[in-house]
Amino acid sequence: MNVLPLLNYLTTLLDPYAIGHVSNMNKLAVELAIAAGVHSDSVEMENIELATALHDIGKFGIPESIRRQAGAYMPSERLIMEQHPVIGARILILSMNGDINPEIVKIAKYHHERWNGSGYPEGLEGMQIPLGARIVAICDVFDAMTHDRGYRHAMTEADALQEMTDLQIAGPIYDPTLFRLFLELRKAKQ
Repeated sequence: MNVLPLLNYLTTLLDPYAIGHVSNMNKLAVELAIAAGVHSDSVEMENIELATALHDIGKFGIPESIRRQAGAYMPSERLIMEQHPVIGARILILSMNGDINPEIVKIAKYHHERWNGSGYPEGLEGMQIPLGARIVAICDVFDAMTHDRGYRHAMTEADALQEMTDLQIAGPIYDPTLFRLFLELRKAKQ
């Protein structure tokens, strides 16, 4: 059963600007995972695909007034929003009575961690961050930048890649090897 249409719909309930986010993320994450050497028919790929579809499920635990805010977050609102990966991990564990692959939970929980340790919820860095979470992090940022959001208009792919590259140079915030592969994949599509 293909659950992507349902997850796309649920994501749209969380954020009306996120139409197609799950499908976009899934395509980007699968391409990047394959480029990184993950076999397309492996359990690891299944985990990455499912976690990609569920990465923002914790936003159901964030007040709608914050989730749908059109402008920048106040510091207190940002702290609340930064809890969505932890809430998502709890939802996944509880909804499956603990019978869920722990890698899926880790990917959803750690998709906002950054290579240099500046991410959340735990400040993991480098190889402490699961591979799937490092893949989702790159794809999530790119998809968000290239689609309209309540707080800004979509960037062109070229502008988004440039901004991500600038952040990476200042960071690094993404896994350097994965980010290089991602850039190569995007340039090959132009």
